[in-house]
Amino acid sequence: MKNRLMNLSLLIVVSLLVVSGCAPATDSTSPLPTPQTGGQPSQPSDPAGARDGVLAYLAEDYAGQAPAPDLAWTKKRTTPQGLVGSESYEYTAGDWVITVSYPVAAPENVVYTIVVANQATGFQWEGLVDAAGQVTESTSERTPAPGGGQADVPGLVNGNTAFAFDLYQALKGQSGNLFFSPYSISQALAMTCAGVRGETEQQMAEVLHFALPQAGLHPSFKSLDQELAQRPQGQDARI
Repeated sequence: MKNRLMNLSLLIVVSLLVVSGCAPATDSTSPLPTPQTGGQPSQPSDPAGARDGVLAYLAEDYAGQAPAPDLAWTKKRTTPQGLVGSESYEYTAGDWVITVSYPVAAPENVVYTIVVANQATGFQWEGLVDAAGQVTESTSERTPAPGGGQADVPGLVNGNTAFAFDLYQALKGQSGNLFFSPYSISQALAMTCAGVRGETEQQMAEVLHFALPQAGLHPSFKSLDQELAQRPQGQDARI
């Protein structure tokens, strides 16, 4: 129990140090560099770099289905107002939409979650890009992952609720007003968890109450985000 509280305290400190801006969304258009295929992956320095790495991967492995190499992408910041700990951007070009989300962390620890979709053709791809530029294809909604890769929103909510109570127990003794968002912390650290393995992954899963495997955890967060986004504005939540 002592080790668990120490791990929880460490995660709280890390979470409180993460700060993201809430500036209004801005649009910009930039031409896409020529994708590089073969050789060592280049290290992404920003969301656009991670996007380019995925486009190069798709051009090599999904020839004929991937976006054309000469598209000009319009960039829009889509981070929800008030969300702390993560950033998200959307790139559009014609019928193509690419979403990039990632935790606000040291560059060497960032893992980008990317979704590439084309509503006209039905093409959809999801994957991760780590700080070294390595692209890992993950599961999309159209292709459930083997071994429990389908979304389990109730299981995720149960775990998030347990983490929220643990976090409150750890913080309730502090003086003054206390305001925090357990869901935002869970969401940000889930993206970080995607880039760790072994003992670190086990410790994070225990403290955050992530009972789902990696293949099911991230689709579950995505489904929950979509359910929350579809709620009418101003709708009250009953607890």
